[in-house]
Amino acid sequence: FNGTILKAVSSLNAPLDPVRSINIGKYFNITNNSINGWLYLNVSYTESTLPANLLNESTLRIWRYNGSWYNSSFFSSSGVDVENNVVYANITSFSTFGVFGTVLILSVNITSNTTNINTSRNVNATYLITIGNNGTAASTYNLTVQNLNNANVAALNPSNITIPSDSSSNVILYVGNPIGGEFNVTVTALLSTNASINATTQTLATSVIDY
Repeated sequence: FNGTILKAVSSLNAPLDPVRSINIGKYFNITNNSINGWLYLNVSYTESTLPANLLNESTLRIWRYNGSWYNSSFFSSSGVDVENNVVYANITSFSTFGVFGTVLILSVNITSNTTNINTSRNVNATYLITIGNNGTAASTYNLTVQNLNNANVAALNPSNITIPSDSSSNVILYVGNPIGGEFNVTVTALLSTNASINATTQTLATSVIDY
């Protein structure tokens, strides 16, 4: 270091965590008492004490607080050494600092491009179903159709899908019948590792008309 003073800060006195991030209980107040002060800050941690809902160790970074938390523009280098359990940054701007990682968020939403299609006998209606992953981890979802009126065809392609974090993907739903009538279905997306994370479309109504 050069021309700086470092003091530990209690977690009780620290600002709230950044959005979609979680702290590991390491905070510091660093002040500059020279013209060209700088500090190469190494913060050690123990894997067994990391938060259970941390997405993964590789997301750990040192953040700076100056009215709000941010993790850019205050260092010349920054990163994490997961082999040696050290988070580091070469700091050239000073205030309060903390160590944060991305919090694990599991999420899903599902929509359809339309909720009602008219078709004729033996001609499948085609719905575009969009599954969104608003979480922080890539996730695989199993998709099921609730065939409420026993349509002859009520099928998805594909029936499971893996989506990166903060992304969405589409699947196709086919609904049809050889005899006229009203055929309602819904589609549910369930997280493959935790079925309590799920979402279901509105009822999709297919009118098969006897032309």
